[in-house]
Amino acid sequence: MKKPYKKNIFIIALTFLFFSYLFSHWDCFKEGLGI
Repeated sequence: MKKPYKKNIFIIALTFLFFSYLFSHWDCFKEGLGI
């Protein structure tokens, strides 16, 4: 049995981790872009 919803949960978790990382390193991120 395949469970496609598991893949969606994985993608959502990755997105959440990415955004939480982005917000926690926002100052460094802006400096890297030169803003």
